[in-house]
Amino acid sequence: MTISNYGMAKLVAKITNKLRYQPFIPLKTGHLRMDGIYGSAPQNDLGVITFDTNRVDYIDFLEFGTDPHNILGAFGRTDYWQPYAYLGDLTVYPFGVGGRFNNKFHPGSKKHVGFIAVKSVQFVIDEICKELDGKEVKK
Repeated sequence: MTISNYGMAKLVAKITNKLRYQPFIPLKTGHLRMDGIYGSAPQNDLGVITFDTNRVDYIDFLEFGTDPHNILGAFGRTDYWQPYAYLGDLTVYPFGVGGRFNNKFHPGSKKHVGFIAVKSVQFVIDEICKELDGKEVKK
């Protein structure tokens, strides 16, 4: 069986839908799952699964991880640049640098590193192989 005989659009849709619900896909609000991952078949012999950073702008942070960092405007504060207090030469901000949480608001995360480049790619390869000849690719 060839992919073009199967119908590229159907194959891409099937694999994309299965991919969205894999346990390695980060899920907090569902925004990434439902809006950030989609498939298309621009040609009969070409299928594309996209993780769209224009729709979900934090995909790169999940894929590559983050170091400890401030989250500006956390807890609804829009005046994050305004000092919380002055202690001698030290300016204390409510969150982030010089503030609470040991001078860092978000500790950073590497939990989801490789969920696209490693886990999703392997999943897609395995699914294509299953559809074509019923066998998984050895990892």
